[in-house]
Amino acid sequence: EAGELEILSYEDVFKPYYSVGTIAHFSDAKRYNDEKCIGFNISENGRYRIKTVPEENYSAVHLYDLDGYAYFPENSMELKSGLLMVSTYYDSDLVTDVTVIRIKSIDDLKELYNDCVALDSVTYETASWNTLKDVMNKVNEYIKAGKFDDTGIENWWNQLNTAKENLQLLPKPNPNPYPYY
Repeated sequence: EAGELEILSYEDVFKPYYSVGTIAHFSDAKRYNDEKCIGFNISENGRYRIKTVPEENYSAVHLYDLDGYAYFPENSMELKSGLLMVSTYYDSDLVTDVTVIRIKSIDDLKELYNDCVALDSVTYETASWNTLKDVMNKVNEYIKAGKFDDTGIENWWNQLNTAKENLQLLPKPNPNPYPYY
């Protein structure tokens, strides 16, 4: 006879925890109180959103932190760092996958912009550098305009980050161009 399972911590129920941005599958979820449960580790306070598959089927998921506070899935939620429990009814297949996404802030965009400003153009190929500079100019205009929304910030952050990641380093010069002399 196995006896009863004593749960000392809700943290144990939801292990392993998923990271923000990772897709979790409810088919892999643990069962707890007739719900399929998944834990997400929220590493920092901030604004987040839930993405479900099928898309935006928010009514089928429930969100709780370890203090038992219930969140209503919306396009934007203020979450504090810690474990976020995401669940759906055990016999439901209204939602198959879920992920938690951190919403970029204007400070995130400014930080990325300043990182790009600090780069040295002489180490990169001209075409990739020009692409980055074009995006940087547009981001600078956006920041100066002072009219921010989540969609705009996310869009410009993604474009600037992509341009930065696509920078091509110039080949290193051969230290000995005449190896036979």
